[in-house]
This record gives sequence, C-alpha cells and structure tokens, in this order.
Amino acid sequence: MPKLVLLALWALSCGMSCSPAGRSTGLELADRPNILFAISDDQSYPHASAYGCAFVHTPAFDRVARE
Repeated sequence: MPKLVLLALWALSCGMSCSPAGRSTGLELADRPNILFAISDDQSYPHASAYGCAFVHTPAFDRVARE
C-alpha cells in the first residue's frame, strides 16, 4: 500500500510540474508564483539556526528564511 501512495504522489508531482506542449496557461513566467516545498526528515520547528538554535546549523534554510 505505501508503494502505491508514493507512486501516486510521484505521478501527481510530475503532472503538475510540466505543462503540455502547445498549451499556454496565459501567465508569463514573471507572473507565476514561486512555491518552495522544503522537506526535512525528523526536524521540528525550533531546530534550525534561522530560529535561534545554537547547536544545529542549517545554512540553506537560513538563506531561504533571510531572503
């Protein structure tokens, strides 16, 4: 069952990331929203250096939080 769920999520993400050739959405590239999915395994909210945690160093998440 978990393999089926992962396969469905993969298929959905592939379908949403590509637009069919020859079909225009009517939005210019500059008008499209920037969406970032940040996924981290076994990390809770306060455990990132961007939020003041001194013993965890997360430079990539810090840069995104800063920008």
